[in-house]
Amino acid sequence: MVYKHAVKVSDYVYSKLQSLASKLGFESPNALLEFLIEWWEPLLVQSRVSVKDTWVYLEVSNGRVAFNIIQVDKMCKLRILPRHVCNEVKNVIPWL
Repeated sequence: MVYKHAVKVSDYVYSKLQSLASKLGFESPNALLEFLIEWWEPLLVQSRVSVKDTWVYLEVSNGRVAFNIIQVDKMCKLRILPRHVCNEVKNVIPWL
């Protein structure tokens, strides 16, 4: 893949990405990021949220992903999940 514009990240971030990609068996940091973007993007922009008992389901066009409440709470605090997901879960479970 050839990019017209080179995007720079800090040496520290690139080093961490390179290490993580290697540990996970990806050939490069770019391959890891492309995989993550392809997997995560539908969850971020197209997800519908439903809460049942202690589980949160993010429904996307090709299925759904389940997280327990503790995972969602941590991911919301770390800003990993999109704000709309966190807000919808908080509307159902206010103590989060």
